[in-house]
Amino acid sequence: MALSGELEFEVEIKSPGSVFVEIYGSNKEYLPKICSKIVPRIDLLEGEWGQVGCVIMVYYSIDGVEMISKELVEAVDEKNKSIVYNLLEGELMKLYKTLRFTFQIISKNEAEFVKTTIEYEKLSEDVPFPDKLKEFVTAVTKTIDVHYCQVSNDQ
Repeated sequence: MALSGELEFEVEIKSPGSVFVEIYGSNKEYLPKICSKIVPRIDLLEGEWGQVGCVIMVYYSIDGVEMISKELVEAVDEKNKSIVYNLLEGELMKLYKTLRFTFQIISKNEAEFVKTTIEYEKLSEDVPFPDKLKEFVTAVTKTIDVHYCQVSNDQ
C-alpha cells in the first residue's frame, strides 16, 4: 500500500473566482469572520498575508475536534489563480509526513470551480487517506461561496 499520494477535487462556485483567490491568498485573515465555526482564528506569524514565505497559525475544527496547524505560503501564481500551502506543524503532522494544499480557480463550461489538490505522505499504512480534509476544505469553500452570495445580494 502506498504511503504517499494526491487527492484532487473541485467545488463549483457561484461567486467570482477572484473572491477565493483573495480569501485563500492575501485576505485569509477574513476567513474566521466568514466561517467562524470551522475556522475560528488565524494568526500571522511571519511575513505579509498571502505572500510567498508568509507563515500563519490556523485554528480549525474537523468533526468537532479543535486543531491547530502552522502553514507556509509556498507559492502564489496570480496568472494561474493558484496558491500553495505547506503544513509545517500541528496535529495533522502527527499522521502525515507531508501535507501540501494547492488551491486554484478553474473555469469549465462557463462555470467556475475551486480545484484543490492535497499532496500527502502518511507516516504509516494505518493513517487514513485525507478524506476528512477534503470534507473540511469543501465545507470552507461552500461557506465562503454562500457568504459572498448573501453579501452581494444584500448590497
